[in-house]
Amino acid sequence: MRRLSTMNIRNANATSVFTGYDRARRIVPVITACALEHIGGCGGRIERAHVDHNPLNNDRQNITTLCKSHHNLYDFGRITLDNPVMPPFRIDARGDRRYPQRTLHAHTCKLCGKTVRTVRIIQVCCSKSCAQHLRQTERA
Repeated sequence: MRRLSTMNIRNANATSVFTGYDRARRIVPVITACALEHIGGCGGRIERAHVDHNPLNNDRQNITTLCKSHHNLYDFGRITLDNPVMPPFRIDARGDRRYPQRTLHAHTCKLCGKTVRTVRIIQVCCSKSCAQHLRQTERA
Protein backbone atom coordinates (compact mmCIF):
# COMPACT_ATOMS: atom_id res chain seq x y z
CA MET A 1 0.00 0.00 0.00
CA ARG A 2 1.37 3.39 -0.97
CA ARG A 3 1.83 5.93 1.78
CA LEU A 4 0.82 9.56 1.19
CA SER A 5 3.50 12.11 1.89
CA THR A 6 2.72 15.38 3.65
CA MET A 7 3.15 17.15 0.30
CA ASN A 8 0.32 15.08 -1.24
CA ILE A 9 -1.93 15.74 1.74
CA ARG A 10 -1.21 19.46 1.56
CA ASN A 11 -2.00 19.52 -2.18
CA ALA A 12 -5.22 17.58 -1.67
CA ASN A 13 -6.63 20.54 0.29
CA ALA A 14 -5.10 23.36 -1.76
CA THR A 15 -7.37 25.72 -3.67
CA SER A 16 -5.07 27.36 -6.20
CA VAL A 17 -5.92 27.47 -9.89
CA PHE A 18 -2.89 25.34 -10.77
CA THR A 19 -3.95 22.69 -8.26
CA GLY A 20 -7.34 22.68 -9.97
CA TYR A 21 -5.68 21.98 -13.32
CA ASP A 22 -3.63 19.20 -11.70
CA ARG A 23 -6.79 17.60 -10.29
CA ALA A 24 -8.38 17.74 -13.75
CA ARG A 25 -5.38 15.81 -15.09
CA ARG A 26 -5.98 13.12 -12.47
CA ILE A 27 -9.75 12.95 -13.14
CA VAL A 28 -9.28 12.63 -16.93
CA PRO A 29 -5.85 10.97 -17.18
CA VAL A 30 -6.05 9.90 -20.83
CA ILE A 31 -7.30 12.21 -23.53
CA THR A 32 -7.48 10.98 -27.08
CA ALA A 33 -9.62 13.26 -29.24
CA CYS A 34 -11.21 16.68 -29.35
CA ALA A 35 -14.90 16.66 -28.41
CA LEU A 36 -15.58 19.11 -31.26
CA GLU A 37 -13.67 17.41 -34.05
CA HIS A 38 -16.97 16.83 -35.90
CA ILE A 39 -17.22 20.61 -36.68
CA GLY A 40 -13.69 20.73 -38.15
CA GLY A 41 -10.86 23.15 -37.56
CA CYS A 42 -8.96 21.05 -35.02
CA GLY A 43 -5.39 22.10 -34.39
CA GLY A 44 -2.77 21.72 -31.70
CA ARG A 45 -2.54 19.40 -28.75
CA ILE A 46 -5.57 17.98 -26.95
CA GLU A 47 -6.32 19.68 -23.60
CA ARG A 48 -8.76 19.38 -20.73
CA ALA A 49 -11.26 22.25 -20.66
CA HIS A 50 -13.50 23.29 -17.77
CA VAL A 51 -17.02 23.81 -19.12
CA ASP A 52 -17.88 26.53 -16.58
CA HIS A 53 -14.39 28.14 -16.90
CA ASN A 54 -13.75 27.47 -13.19
CA PRO A 55 -10.59 25.35 -12.76
CA LEU A 56 -11.53 24.57 -9.15
CA ASN A 57 -14.77 22.84 -10.21
CA ASN A 58 -13.44 19.41 -11.15
CA ASP A 59 -16.66 17.44 -11.45
CA ARG A 60 -16.37 14.87 -14.23
CA GLN A 61 -19.29 16.50 -16.07
CA ASN A 62 -17.47 19.86 -15.97
CA ILE A 63 -14.34 18.60 -17.77
CA THR A 64 -14.25 17.99 -21.50
CA THR A 65 -11.43 17.48 -23.97
CA LEU A 66 -10.75 20.08 -26.66
CA CYS A 67 -7.90 20.72 -29.05
CA LYS A 68 -5.90 23.91 -28.48
CA SER A 69 -7.73 25.69 -31.32
CA HIS A 70 -11.25 24.89 -30.06
CA HIS A 71 -10.20 25.52 -26.43
CA ASN A 72 -9.11 29.07 -27.32
CA LEU A 73 -12.31 29.68 -29.29
CA TYR A 74 -14.37 28.40 -26.34
CA ASP A 75 -12.50 30.49 -23.77
CA PHE A 76 -12.93 33.66 -25.87
CA GLY A 77 -16.67 33.03 -26.33
CA ARG A 78 -16.57 32.44 -30.09
CA ILE A 79 -17.89 28.88 -29.83
CA THR A 80 -20.42 27.20 -27.52
CA LEU A 81 -20.59 23.59 -26.44
CA ASP A 82 -24.41 23.48 -26.65
CA ASN A 83 -24.57 24.14 -30.39
CA PRO A 84 -21.00 24.17 -31.69
CA VAL A 85 -20.46 25.83 -35.05
CA MET A 86 -17.06 26.80 -36.38
CA PRO A 87 -16.96 30.60 -36.70
CA PRO A 88 -16.00 32.11 -40.07
CA PHE A 89 -12.32 32.84 -40.54
CA ARG A 90 -9.79 33.72 -43.22
CA ILE A 91 -6.26 32.44 -43.72
CA ASP A 92 -3.56 35.12 -43.62
CA ALA A 93 -0.26 35.15 -45.56
CA ARG A 94 1.51 33.07 -42.87
CA GLY A 95 -1.19 30.41 -42.97
CA ASP A 96 -2.73 31.35 -39.60
CA ARG A 97 -6.47 31.63 -39.03
CA ARG A 98 -7.82 35.14 -38.51
CA TYR A 99 -11.32 35.60 -37.12
CA PRO A 100 -13.40 38.73 -37.77
CA GLN A 101 -13.10 41.32 -35.04
CA ARG A 102 -15.74 41.18 -32.37
CA THR A 103 -18.34 43.89 -31.88
CA LEU A 104 -16.90 47.15 -30.62
CA HIS A 105 -18.66 48.86 -27.71
CA ALA A 106 -18.74 52.65 -27.28
CA HIS A 107 -17.60 53.99 -23.89
CA THR A 108 -17.19 57.49 -22.51
CA CYS A 109 -14.05 58.14 -20.45
CA LYS A 110 -15.00 59.12 -16.89
CA LEU A 111 -12.11 61.55 -16.66
CA CYS A 112 -11.87 63.41 -19.98
CA GLY A 113 -15.27 62.60 -21.54
CA LYS A 114 -13.70 61.20 -24.73
CA THR A 115 -15.70 58.47 -26.52
CA VAL A 116 -13.76 55.25 -27.13
CA ARG A 117 -14.74 52.06 -28.98
CA THR A 118 -13.31 48.85 -27.49
CA VAL A 119 -13.91 45.11 -27.50
CA ARG A 120 -14.29 45.13 -23.73
CA ILE A 121 -17.83 45.49 -22.44
CA ILE A 122 -16.75 47.39 -19.32
CA GLN A 123 -14.37 50.29 -19.94
CA VAL A 124 -13.78 53.13 -17.49
CA CYS A 125 -11.02 55.23 -19.09
CA CYS A 126 -9.71 55.90 -22.57
CA SER A 127 -6.01 55.38 -21.79
CA LYS A 128 -3.55 54.22 -19.12
CA SER A 129 -2.68 57.82 -18.23
CA CYS A 130 -6.38 58.68 -17.67
CA ALA A 131 -6.80 55.52 -15.58
CA GLN A 132 -3.77 56.38 -13.41
CA HIS A 133 -4.96 59.96 -12.95
CA LEU A 134 -8.48 58.75 -12.07
CA ARG A 135 -7.06 56.31 -9.47
CA GLN A 136 -4.99 59.09 -7.90
CA THR A 137 -7.96 61.43 -7.67
CA GLU A 138 -10.17 58.68 -6.16
CA ARG A 139 -7.55 57.95 -3.47
CA ALA A 140 -7.34 61.63 -2.46
